[in-house]
Amino acid sequence: MAQTSTSAPSHPQARSEIDSSIARLLRYRFGDGLVYFRGEKERSLFALAVERGLISQEGYLTPEGRSFLATAGGD
Repeated sequence: MAQTSTSAPSHPQARSEIDSSIARLLRYRFGDGLVYFRGEKERSLFALAVERGLISQEGYLTPEGRSFLATAGGD
């Protein structure tokens, strides 16, 4: 059985758009520190962020995620 990957496309513009979308998702944090999503599109972004190490499996922003947000103009 083949495993599908949610990796971002290699095209720079598409990657930039996905990075911007992930940065918006990572900003959905509240007092408990968990990253929240509101719909199916955000669910796939959440999975991609976990795959990239930006969010832990439990849903918390990782140090890599904080660094990503800093460079993406987030936090």
